[in-house]
Amino acid sequence: MRTLDPTVLNEVANHPKVRPWLKGEGEVDLSALICDPANIALQFEGGGWVLRNLGACQYEVHSLFLPEVRGAKVRDNLKEALEYVFLKTDAVKLVTQLPAGNVAARALARIAGFRLWFGEYHVLCIEDWIQASDACLQAGQQFHEKLEAISPSHAAGAAFLMLKTNPAKAVWHYNQWAAVCFAPMIDLVSISPLMICCGKVLHGPELEAI
Repeated sequence: MRTLDPTVLNEVANHPKVRPWLKGEGEVDLSALICDPANIALQFEGGGWVLRNLGACQYEVHSLFLPEVRGAKVRDNLKEALEYVFLKTDAVKLVTQLPAGNVAARALARIAGFRLWFGEYHVLCIEDWIQASDACLQAGQQFHEKLEAISPSHAAGAAFLMLKTNPAKAVWHYNQWAAVCFAPMIDLVSISPLMICCGKVLHGPELEAI
């Protein structure tokens, strides 16, 4: 879940086996970052992520997990976290610093799809995440069936998943793809009630064609 309460993540950050990987000395206090709604803090049992807003839809990711939190549980939460960040916020680019000796952080970043950027920094762009997302491809098929005017694709699926919670970003993202692929663009007619147009008009929370 997204949180503005720093209590749990501060405890994780100051754990004896977590604190050495963070910069600076003394007790870590993430309250200013987590309490600021411009940033994104995602928490689950045993840890989470803090994403610092860098501007221009870019965020720096800090991973915080207790030593005993490993395996499928983290991977499942990672999948949900990435879906939340890319589909329900303005984020289009994530960067993270991965110290050479932090094996766990590097393994998690590799699973997420981060690639080397420069030095110890790695990057994950929304386009890379979308192309690797099974959920986006499945949603692309649903979008194709509703409009009957586009080819099913990861990009169309991502837009379809974004529409209910982030319609402006959905239309912007889809039209970037459509311009390159010479596909019909979509127009955001109304946010409340939600209505988009691409030959057909999709309307309402279930995006039914009218």
